[in-house]
Amino acid sequence: MDAIAVTDDAVHIGGNFNLVNGTTRRGSAALSATDGNVQRWDFNQVVHNSGINAGIYSLGTDGRNIIATGYSYLSGQFEGAALIEPGTGALAWMADCHGDSYSAAAGHGLVYVASHHHHCDNINSFPQVNSTTFKYAQAFTYQATGTAQQGLARFARPASPLASRARSRAVPN
Repeated sequence: MDAIAVTDDAVHIGGNFNLVNGTTRRGSAALSATDGNVQRWDFNQVVHNSGINAGIYSLGTDGRNIIATGYSYLSGQFEGAALIEPGTGALAWMADCHGDSYSAAAGHGLVYVASHHHHCDNINSFPQVNSTTFKYAQAFTYQATGTAQQGLARFARPASPLASRARSRAVPN
């Protein structure tokens, strides 16, 4: 387990696991805060980050939502940030940028993400420049503003936020 976020009713966990209390939960799960039983978590229907090459790096909360970040190495899984409804695990949006994401925090009406994103063209943000230019910090809107483009998206056209270009900077590796 690599990540934990607590809400009033649940304890949300993240990592690269496949099972939680004998129930299939790939990379993330919600557990009852009172008895530890596995709860509904629809995020697992979309994101399957588990095993040695993928996982959920961080989970946090802004008091209303869960914010998740993920990593994937040669496995075609989730590498960006996601905004999740804590009661059901329903996906509000996914910033499915290529390049692992390490942590996220919310403030000033935006979701800030620490990463090494190198390609966010699939959510109408920035294209791959070269193999050594990354964006180590990005900010995304709370509202979904579109859907991920089918050609590059690894997921079935999830809702996606707007990347705030003014808060994103390319830094050569």
